[in-house]
Amino acid sequence: MIDLRGKPKGTVKVKVTVKRKGKTVRETRSYKTCSAKSGTARGGARP
Repeated sequence: MIDLRGKPKGTVKVKVTVKRKGKTVRETRSYKTCSAKSGTARGGARP
């Protein structure tokens, strides 16, 4: 699991390396961080 909380807004690249049965698999994944949601974005009432 990847926790992006506290990261700046934008794109974060994560390199994943897995070794299994003598083989190595490498992959780079990109995740976009989100801006904070307002209370109304999830159907909540405004204060």
